[in-house]
Amino acid sequence: MAAKRLVVAGGSGFLEYVNTPPSEAGRLSHSGTIPSTPTPYVRRANLIVSYDSRSGEPQWDTVTASKERPGWASDVEWAKADILKPSTYKPYLKDATAVVHSMGILLEADYKGVVSGKESIISGLQRAFSSTKRGTQDPLNRGVGEELRPQESDGQLTYEVMNRDTAIALAQESSFEHVPTFVYISAAGGAPILPSRYISTKREAESIISQSLPDLRKSSHYPSRWVE
Repeated sequence: MAAKRLVVAGGSGFLEYVNTPPSEAGRLSHSGTIPSTPTPYVRRANLIVSYDSRSGEPQWDTVTASKERPGWASDVEWAKADILKPSTYKPYLKDATAVVHSMGILLEADYKGVVSGKESIISGLQRAFSSTKRGTQDPLNRGVGEELRPQESDGQLTYEVMNRDTAIALAQESSFEHVPTFVYISAAGGAPILPSRYISTKREAESIISQSLPDLRKSSHYPSRWVE
């Protein structure tokens, strides 16, 4: 049986390094709904994994308890790409069995500015918990090769940019390359300390991708369940 090729956008955060049980990895690969994580069981599931992130292969001591490269990492093709610039990741979509969007932000840049002292607490929190913010230009109506441009005046990477518009653009590019399956790493819910837009932008991404790209098989993954 030919190996399935899985492309994951976002490969240097904690999400990508949780273990998938062998039985689950095998079940998901055969069903066409492929796990979002390269794990020690990747080879058993007969997958070839490509990871696209801005940093390429991660510094292992920042995501694991060891500086040493895990054994399974040699089975992964690590690539540098910018999720805001489709031309940097489009070549990796060719002949993919599935593409996974596992990127997103919990806190927006302005809140981090408050924590680091670069912005006043009052102005920073007012912006962080604003009920409306802009994303990029319409990701479904970009020109060929056109990159995503954050529309906030300071170029802030908002929930609308990272949780919604990058996912829509990646799904569209996957559709252009005739990738059969697109997996979106969503969230079951938010948290009291997070703005409501954290979860609402994820729901918007799911809805827009489902309605606008009917030829693409979509699967949304929540922390403990799969929805197809």
